[in-house]
Amino acid sequence: MKKIKFFLLSLFLVLFISCGGGSAKISANLNPQNYPFLGSGKFEGSYFPTQSFRECTPEEVGMDSKKLVKVYNYAANPNIKTEGLIILRHNYIVFETYLNGFTPDTLHESYSIAKSISSCLTGIAIDKGYLTDENVFVKDFYPQWDDLPDSDCRNKITVKNLLTMTSGLEWNEHDYYGDTSQNDAFIMYQSADNYLEYVLSKNCIHQPGSFFNYSSGDSMLLSGILKEATGEDVEQFAVENLFDKIGIERHYWQRDNAGNVITAWGIGLTLRDYARFGLLYLHKGNWDGNQIVSREWVEKSTSPAYQNINWYGYSFWLMPVFSDYQNYNLPSDIYLAWGIHTQQIFVIPDYDIVAVRLGNDNDPEHDDWVETEFLKLVIDCVKDK
Repeated sequence: MKKIKFFLLSLFLVLFISCGGGSAKISANLNPQNYPFLGSGKFEGSYFPTQSFRECTPEEVGMDSKKLVKVYNYAANPNIKTEGLIILRHNYIVFETYLNGFTPDTLHESYSIAKSISSCLTGIAIDKGYLTDENVFVKDFYPQWDDLPDSDCRNKITVKNLLTMTSGLEWNEHDYYGDTSQNDAFIMYQSADNYLEYVLSKNCIHQPGSFFNYSSGDSMLLSGILKEATGEDVEQFAVENLFDKIGIERHYWQRDNAGNVITAWGIGLTLRDYARFGLLYLHKGNWDGNQIVSREWVEKSTSPAYQNINWYGYSFWLMPVFSDYQNYNLPSDIYLAWGIHTQQIFVIPDYDIVAVRLGNDNDPEHDDWVETEFLKLVIDCVKDK
């Protein structure tokens, strides 16, 4: 996980103007034409962006425009590769910017944000009775494991274990940005025609539920389970039961050469559509009065699944993953969906905020993007909680 770096805020703030560069000192009253990333208009009451988003000035929802300019400068730092950033409060856009050739219409690769979306689909499948609960055994969906010896711990792996990265299957996914020759996710991507067969061939080396090991293989096994349980193609199930319900009209979802939907990565959405998914979870699975996924599932997903693994829920990351979060006085209930190259959906329940950052960071272990610093800047913008 990323090393936490110390960031010194400068005493004097220099502003980059929009995506095109330029600089200026902050004026007493910000001219929206000079700061097009800031929202405009009035707050017109509660709504959900099923059809379209509303925006308003930050001050309309108790946020400080000048401080949001600091957020822009942080995200637009040329030492990192931010491609899109959006911040919503009370469901209204107060900040939105696109950088480095990224546009509002770009379908951006989710990477492992797809794991969180697949977790949501698992909850929906349980809600609809396709799965009894998350404690069902994985072997019941894969005949490849029918004749395992009784001593083989693959017999005990549950859907919950897949969601929480505790299957115990042998898997190496430690190096994304250097030597990937031993990284199972890259090996699977580059050489396996059938990702499910690749994962199913792995041995179990830890008792399920006893050891956290981040694994795209665990998430991939959800693909076959969802297809078998629902009787539907996973992508179609997502369209009918999630995407259409919250206004996501355009997407792609990659498959392996055998046609299996890749439930570990491979979704493409716009920046705003990632924000829609964040809003669904901010509202505990409820969208404009319709319970898309149960409140209970959202709460399980965004809480520690095991006492000794307090940084991860059901395919969502929790604040203890950042060792310094308490130094910034950040709320402990913030959670995020997180993909490589720093794709992140932050949900900040205490402040009714969703922030989505998409990028193409080639070395996030050593660049200038630090999640806790970013979150502190965003929360410092709030004048009225």
